Amino acid sequence: EDMNQPIKEFVAECLGTLILVTLGCGAVAANVLKGSSDISIGLGFGIGVLIGAVIAIPISGGHLNPAVTIALCSIRKCNWKKALYYIPAQYIGAFLGSAIVYGIYHQGIQEYENEFRKLAENSNSTFDKVGLTGGIFATYPQTYLTVGQVLADQIFSCAILMIAILAITDEKGINTPRALQPLSIALVVCALIISYGFNCGATLNPARDLAPRVFTALAGYGLDVFKPLEGQYWWSAGLVAPHIGAIIGALIYALGIGMHNNNSDDSNASLSTLVTVPITKNDVIFQRARQVITENMKVSPMDIEREMHRNY
Repeated sequence: EDMNQPIKEFVAECLGTLILVTLGCGAVAANVLKGSSDISIGLGFGIGVLIGAVIAIPISGGHLNPAVTIALCSIRKCNWKKALYYIPAQYIGAFLGSAIVYGIYHQGIQEYENEFRKLAENSNSTFDKVGLTGGIFATYPQTYLTVGQVLADQIFSCAILMIAILAITDEKGINTPRALQPLSIALVVCALIISYGFNCGATLNPARDLAPRVFTALAGYGLDVFKPLEGQYWWSAGLVAPHIGAIIGALIYALGIGMHNNNSDDSNASLSTLVTVPITKNDVIFQRARQVITENMKVSPMDIEREMHRNY
């Protein structure tokens, strides 16, 4: 085993998540600063997932999302030891990605805020910097939402995301070609953001939300970034709901579709499950029966018995 493999996997998850955030939050920045369409945000994050996954999948599997990592561990498709360094890598990558977006768009953000500050001063209204450009980096809820609605929104969205990921990557399901898996998952992310991004920005990924939120707090936005929904939004939509939703989605697929796929595939079944008639006559009969099974794995036990008696 390569002793450097954990380091390679850490770097792959970090870099993949960094690219996801730079393209996704970059699309949000363009949307806020110049008024591009909301669909561009879905495309930005979708393409970010596509490129990040293409980079990371050959090395680490391309999770790029702590909720996905925990969900895969919960159904034994990922070793819990990997989660110990996958998740920090994802958060670090997201933090660095948000810093890159802030650095590239810093002057545009400042100019945008200055214009609104002047308008606020002239109209004696309140200037809310966080509400104005903070949403470039982290998600924020609509003012009418409750914590329960936020939880339901993200649990549902992340469950759908996890079910889709498992269906796309299941070799015993539709068997999506490996080269098309990143694109397929990217399209799912894009669709979820377009369909369910209105309430609270379709968080879907704890690293994508919490790390940029921490960055904006350090970059001058202050602790106000943690105050929406009386301080309950950042942990409900950004941490708890995505993990619960992803685990629920993983369990639904594993206990429903996954078990069905495993049980319906007889092509790899052992000899003992296909042959119910004991073969004890002699080695010639045994070899002949095995030849028949190899030639046609769907042969019935009665056909095998008739073939044995004919040779005997």
